[in-house]
Amino acid sequence: PKADYEQIYCLAPECSETDHLLVCCDAAAPCSDINCGHGYYQLSDTYCGSTECNVTEDFSHCCLRSAECSTLQDQSCPYGYWFDHDERCLRDPCDSNDRSTALNLCCKPSEPCSS
Repeated sequence: PKADYEQIYCLAPECSETDHLLVCCDAAAPCSDINCGHGYYQLSDTYCGSTECNVTEDFSHCCLRSAECSTLQDQSCPYGYWFDHDERCLRDPCDSNDRSTALNLCCKPSEPCSS
C-alpha cells in the first residue's frame, strides 16, 4: 500500500483490486533493478516485494541460478580453447542454439606452449 493509504479513498462504494490497485498501492519495482551477478539470470516480468528492490530480500525471488556449461550437448571448442564444465551459461537451460554465446562463456583460452 501507499504510505498514506489510510487517507486515500476508492472511487466506488467498495474497493476492488482491478479498479483501485494503482489508486491505493504504489507499483512494485521490477526485478530488472537487481544485478543478479555472474552465474545467475533475472526472471522476466517479475517484481520485487516493494517499490525499491532490496538485493537481500528480493534476490531469491528475482534471480535464478544459470545452468552449468556441462549441460550443453556440444562441448567442443575451437583450437586454442578448452571447455570449462564448471562455468555457467546465461540461463537455464543453456541455449545451445546460440552457439557463439556458449563459446564465449564455456570455452576459455588455453595457455600457449611457450608460457
